Amino acid sequence: MKNGKLPASSRALIDDLTLFAEQSAFDVDPAIKKDLEAKGKTLRWINATEFTKSGGFNGKGWSPVRVADIESKVLAGSSMGYGSTAEGFIIRKDMMLAQRPKETTDKHERLLSARARLASGKSKQNADQIRDGLGKYGNVIEGYEENGDE
Repeated sequence: MKNGKLPASSRALIDDLTLFAEQSAFDVDPAIKKDLEAKGKTLRWINATEFTKSGGFNGKGWSPVRVADIESKVLAGSSMGYGSTAEGFIIRKDMMLAQRPKETTDKHERLLSARARLASGKSKQNADQIRDGLGKYGNVIEGYEENGDE
Protein backbone atom coordinates (compact mmCIF):
# COMPACT_ATOMS: atom_id res chain seq x y z
CA MET A 1 0.00 0.00 0.00
CA LYS A 2 1.45 3.36 -1.04
CA ASN A 3 -0.04 6.66 0.00
CA GLY A 4 -3.16 4.90 1.28
CA LYS A 5 -3.87 3.21 -2.08
CA LEU A 6 -3.83 -0.48 -2.97
CA PRO A 7 -1.70 -1.62 -5.89
CA ALA A 8 -3.62 -2.63 -9.02
CA SER A 9 -2.85 -6.33 -8.43
CA SER A 10 -4.52 -6.20 -4.99
CA ARG A 11 -7.60 -4.42 -6.38
CA ALA A 12 -7.98 -7.16 -9.02
CA LEU A 13 -7.77 -9.83 -6.31
CA ILE A 14 -10.42 -8.04 -4.24
CA ASP A 15 -12.67 -7.83 -7.34
CA ASP A 16 -12.26 -11.59 -7.87
CA LEU A 17 -13.11 -12.32 -4.22
CA THR A 18 -16.15 -10.03 -4.38
CA LEU A 19 -17.44 -11.98 -7.39
CA PHE A 20 -17.42 -15.22 -5.41
CA ALA A 21 -18.81 -13.63 -2.26
CA GLU A 22 -21.89 -12.45 -4.16
CA GLN A 23 -22.76 -15.93 -5.45
CA SER A 24 -25.22 -18.03 -3.49
CA ALA A 25 -25.95 -21.73 -3.56
CA PHE A 26 -29.57 -20.75 -4.07
CA ASP A 27 -29.05 -18.68 -7.23
CA VAL A 28 -30.95 -20.26 -10.11
CA ASP A 29 -29.35 -20.08 -13.54
CA PRO A 30 -31.15 -17.30 -15.46
CA ALA A 31 -31.72 -19.59 -18.49
CA ILE A 32 -33.44 -22.21 -16.30
CA LYS A 33 -35.51 -19.56 -14.53
CA LYS A 34 -36.55 -18.04 -17.87
CA ASP A 35 -37.47 -21.47 -19.27
CA LEU A 36 -39.74 -22.34 -16.34
CA GLU A 37 -41.28 -18.85 -16.18
CA ALA A 38 -42.08 -19.14 -19.90
CA LYS A 39 -44.09 -22.24 -18.96
CA GLY A 40 -46.10 -20.11 -16.49
CA LYS A 41 -44.29 -21.22 -13.32
CA THR A 42 -43.08 -19.30 -10.27
CA LEU A 43 -39.97 -20.65 -8.52
CA ARG A 44 -39.07 -20.88 -4.84
CA TRP A 45 -36.85 -22.95 -2.57
CA ILE A 46 -38.73 -25.10 -0.04
CA ASN A 47 -37.48 -27.25 2.85
CA ALA A 48 -36.87 -30.76 1.47
CA THR A 49 -37.08 -32.45 4.89
CA GLU A 50 -40.46 -30.89 5.67
CA PHE A 51 -41.72 -31.78 2.20
CA THR A 52 -40.70 -35.42 2.71
CA LYS A 53 -42.17 -35.56 6.23
CA SER A 54 -45.50 -34.30 4.89
CA GLY A 55 -45.62 -37.13 2.38
CA GLY A 56 -44.80 -34.94 -0.59
CA PHE A 57 -47.57 -32.44 0.16
CA ASN A 58 -47.21 -28.67 0.31
CA GLY A 59 -50.30 -26.79 1.46
CA LYS A 60 -49.48 -23.72 -0.62
CA GLY A 61 -49.31 -25.59 -3.91
CA TRP A 62 -45.55 -25.86 -4.38
CA SER A 63 -44.27 -28.97 -6.16
CA PRO A 64 -40.62 -29.92 -6.72
CA VAL A 65 -38.90 -28.99 -9.95
CA ARG A 66 -37.51 -32.09 -11.60
CA VAL A 67 -34.54 -32.05 -13.91
CA ALA A 68 -36.92 -33.47 -16.55
CA ASP A 69 -39.09 -30.30 -16.28
CA ILE A 70 -36.27 -28.24 -17.78
CA GLU A 71 -35.69 -28.25 -21.52
CA SER A 72 -32.60 -30.37 -22.23
CA LYS A 73 -31.04 -27.68 -24.44
CA VAL A 74 -31.41 -25.14 -21.61
CA LEU A 75 -30.00 -27.57 -19.07
CA ALA A 76 -27.05 -28.44 -21.33
CA GLY A 77 -26.08 -24.77 -21.70
CA SER A 78 -26.57 -24.00 -18.01
CA SER A 79 -23.67 -23.06 -15.80
CA MET A 80 -25.75 -24.01 -12.77
CA GLY A 81 -24.17 -26.94 -10.99
CA TYR A 82 -26.95 -28.78 -9.24
CA GLY A 83 -27.47 -31.77 -7.06
CA SER A 84 -30.47 -33.97 -7.58
CA THR A 85 -32.19 -36.79 -5.78
CA ALA A 86 -33.05 -40.18 -7.26
CA GLU A 87 -36.46 -38.71 -8.12
CA GLY A 88 -34.73 -35.96 -10.11
CA PHE A 89 -35.51 -33.08 -7.71
CA ILE A 90 -33.08 -30.15 -7.79
CA ILE A 91 -31.62 -29.71 -4.32
CA ARG A 92 -29.25 -27.40 -2.43
CA LYS A 93 -28.31 -28.28 1.12
CA ASP A 94 -31.68 -29.05 2.77
CA MET A 95 -33.70 -27.07 0.24
CA MET A 96 -35.49 -28.20 -2.89
CA LEU A 97 -36.34 -26.03 -5.90
CA ALA A 98 -40.12 -25.87 -6.22
CA GLN A 99 -42.61 -24.46 -8.69
CA ARG A 100 -46.27 -23.56 -8.83
CA PRO A 101 -48.47 -21.95 -11.46
CA LYS A 102 -48.17 -18.17 -11.70
CA GLU A 103 -51.97 -17.85 -11.30
CA THR A 104 -51.74 -19.57 -7.89
CA THR A 105 -48.94 -17.22 -6.83
CA ASP A 106 -50.96 -14.21 -7.98
CA LYS A 107 -54.00 -15.38 -5.98
CA HIS A 108 -51.84 -15.91 -2.90
CA GLU A 109 -50.32 -12.42 -3.24
CA ARG A 110 -53.85 -10.92 -3.49
CA LEU A 111 -54.84 -12.81 -0.34
CA LEU A 112 -51.81 -11.48 1.54
CA SER A 113 -52.55 -7.93 0.35
CA ALA A 114 -56.15 -8.22 1.51
CA ARG A 115 -54.99 -9.46 4.92
CA ALA A 116 -52.57 -6.55 5.21
CA ARG A 117 -55.31 -4.06 4.32
CA LEU A 118 -57.61 -5.66 6.89
CA ALA A 119 -54.91 -5.56 9.57
CA SER A 120 -54.12 -1.89 8.90
CA GLY A 121 -57.76 -0.77 9.39
CA LYS A 122 -59.31 0.39 12.64
CA SER A 123 -59.09 -2.21 15.38
CA LYS A 124 -62.83 -2.03 16.14
CA GLN A 125 -63.62 -2.77 12.49
CA ASN A 126 -61.14 -5.64 12.51
CA ALA A 127 -62.60 -7.12 15.69
CA ASP A 128 -66.10 -6.99 14.19
CA GLN A 129 -64.93 -8.62 10.95
CA ILE A 130 -63.02 -11.32 12.82
CA ARG A 131 -66.01 -11.94 15.09
CA ASP A 132 -68.25 -12.29 12.04
CA GLY A 133 -65.78 -14.76 10.56
CA LEU A 134 -65.55 -16.82 13.75
CA GLY A 135 -69.30 -17.07 14.26
CA LYS A 136 -70.24 -19.28 17.19
CA TYR A 137 -66.76 -20.85 17.40
CA GLY A 138 -64.87 -18.03 19.06
CA ASN A 139 -64.84 -14.76 20.89
CA VAL A 140 -62.90 -11.59 20.36
CA ILE A 141 -62.01 -9.86 23.59
CA GLU A 142 -61.50 -6.16 23.02
CA GLY A 143 -59.15 -4.25 25.27
CA TYR A 144 -57.66 -5.45 28.49
CA GLU A 145 -58.93 -4.90 31.98
CA GLU A 146 -57.07 -5.87 35.12
CA ASN A 147 -58.92 -8.13 37.45
CA GLY A 148 -59.45 -6.25 40.66
CA ASP A 149 -60.63 -7.43 44.05
CA GLU A 150 -63.57 -5.06 44.06
